[in-house]
Amino acid sequence: MKSLISAEAWNGQVRAVRRARVTPGQGCIIEQTPNGCILSGAGKIRWRHPWQVSAQWNVDPTIQPLGGQWTATLWPGFVNAQDVTIEVEVASKPNVQKQPVQVPLTEEDPPLLILSGFRDPAAPGLPQASDDGDIIIPPGEGYPKFFDSLGVVPASNGGTGLGALDSTPDPTRTRQIRGCDIALVTPRLATHQQVDVLDPGTDAQSVSISTVFDNTALINAKSAHWLIATSKWEPPMEPTDLDRLMGTAVEPQTDEIKIATVWLVSPPDVGSDAQPDETWTAYPQHFVFWNLNYASRAQISAAPPQPLKLVTGLALGVADTLINGLLSPLNDANAEVSAMLNAANFSGRYWSI
Repeated sequence: MKSLISAEAWNGQVRAVRRARVTPGQGCIIEQTPNGCILSGAGKIRWRHPWQVSAQWNVDPTIQPLGGQWTATLWPGFVNAQDVTIEVEVASKPNVQKQPVQVPLTEEDPPLLILSGFRDPAAPGLPQASDDGDIIIPPGEGYPKFFDSLGVVPASNGGTGLGALDSTPDPTRTRQIRGCDIALVTPRLATHQQVDVLDPGTDAQSVSISTVFDNTALINAKSAHWLIATSKWEPPMEPTDLDRLMGTAVEPQTDEIKIATVWLVSPPDVGSDAQPDETWTAYPQHFVFWNLNYASRAQISAAPPQPLKLVTGLALGVADTLINGLLSPLNDANAEVSAMLNAANFSGRYWSI
């Protein structure tokens, strides 16, 4: 007796077989045989993940007093399958002033990202004053524990009083450390709130909060996504609920994510004010290892609520003006709450699969 298999069952078995099938990869070769798969591969191979950073010292006699600068190249990564760029200055012709150009990471000659600013994560923060009038010295930012074994100077513990600026040195740890962050930037549509002043007598409302769209950064961007280097990256400041309640919310026109930090470690016995040169050693620390997807929330704001009015026509309309004036505080409060609850939100998110 012949039995038939349904298309659904057949497709399920095919998917199960495909999931169990060995697939080749970088440095890995397979050979299908009736008795199974023969797997062979390279004994040693270096795998480069997207956004992998390589830092190097570039000699440039025009840069004084160091005679060069630290730069970085990145193994190509993609956002929404689009190229990511680095802005470099190039001259189209000899003896012509250089112009900034966005160069994709996929170029045969990879663009160099200049690491132009460094921070000292071991140094204490800026002095602050407490409510009691005491001087408070915040502790140093710190760095990955890996660098302790290299003899990097300890981070400042901070404390109270100017004496906290002077830390007890450790004679076994005399190497200095500097950091520079690399971030990915994506321009986007943004909004800001606008407050219009009205006449309480005729409009029954003294303020109206509306939303204005701003695409300046988006239309002026020379690339959909690009990389920057900064001494210490901070995420763009998003408006708070209080900002939206007061009608002062202003969205940033870019979304950003930190890709990596390049740590530079000095030779032993270097001063705390030393600048990184060719004698220092670079150690990249990565935060993103895969290609990215990106999307904006594109949450459109609701229209401002219509103010509550009471039209009676009493006393030749004079009563209407008085009533509208009494309703104005109520309508103002309603407009503020509505602006907070129904505010636009175009902030984006990055994710990987």
